[in-house]
Amino acid sequence: MHLRTRSNIAALTGTCLAWLVIAAALLDAVENYGLIRLLLGSSGAGWPAVIQWLAAVKFTLVGLGLVYLVVGTGVLVAPRLLQKEQGDGQRRK
Repeated sequence: MHLRTRSNIAALTGTCLAWLVIAAALLDAVENYGLIRLLLGSSGAGWPAVIQWLAAVKFTLVGLGLVYLVVGTGVLVAPRLLQKEQGDGQRRK
């Protein structure tokens, strides 16, 4: 796989995850609405299940975004650190 292809895939993945994290914020808003309804005494028996589902999806989306961030940072930083370390080793000789 060529570098350009990997870069395009990473960029597309990042763009999709950015939109999914925004969707997670909307899920959080609906979850908060449901929690407020429960606190105010709503008799809706379905709210706890809906809230649980919304929270699970929200945290999954945010978790995927964080994994992408950590892996992407590692992919960008690791070669620079290795290059710097090799440069320092050559200067010492």
